[in-house]
Amino acid sequence: MVVEPSEAVFNDMMSKVNTLPSYTGGDQGFLNSYYSDFPNAHVFDPNIPQEVLKVRPVPEMERLSTLYNADVGLYMLANKWMVDESELRVIHYKLGPLKPWDWWTFWLLKPVDVWQNVGERLEETLPGTGGGKNPNDELLVKFLFLLPFCVLVCYYRSFLHTGGFLFRTSLCNHIRHLYFIIRSSGTVAYSGVSSSSNINVNNPTKVPVYLGGISVFVCFMAAVVSLGISITIVPQQVMPWTGKENSDATDPSFC
Repeated sequence: MVVEPSEAVFNDMMSKVNTLPSYTGGDQGFLNSYYSDFPNAHVFDPNIPQEVLKVRPVPEMERLSTLYNADVGLYMLANKWMVDESELRVIHYKLGPLKPWDWWTFWLLKPVDVWQNVGERLEETLPGTGGGKNPNDELLVKFLFLLPFCVLVCYYRSFLHTGGFLFRTSLCNHIRHLYFIIRSSGTVAYSGVSSSSNINVNNPTKVPVYLGGISVFVCFMAAVVSLGISITIVPQQVMPWTGKENSDATDPSFC
């Protein structure tokens, strides 16, 4: 059930929210208890002429027909809406845990586009909240994106102060060795060509065979851990690449 109550009805709901039963433990069960006569209400007919609407008494309650309601589950089965998409007023996202406010459902449900398009048209109620954005979450996403680069810069600067000279010397020796191999066009045993007295030509440094596999595994695990931490920190309602929050859209109504 989706309602857009007036201020008086809303205040009355809030006064009864702790007293009326809810068979679901949430808002839907409460609304069914609050509107107890809803199942017996007549179905609204949009084709009634204006002349008839003016003379007939205004009913206390009417139910919208299926022409105004769309179910995502039925859309997934038929791969289309029962009416034109521009005429939809209510969309029910009841396909299990796939809710449109969770960013990862974007790749699973096509109707999520409708939800996100409505969210982009939301007006700004607080500074920085226009279009469904949340300044705090957006700042958090930018911080998590820039954090690895900051760590890399700090590590590189500390490495230059500690062992950068030896690294540059070894790199130059390796490049020089490759140059002599290409120039001579022959097979030269890797023994380290260097003019530096710090490198022993007869005893080259050997790299363990398993170091390459371990490096790949460590890098892969670091990426997985980083992704897991990011998913834990960033709420599900926030798109990781933009920081935009998929907040509740109210026009049209969705549930």
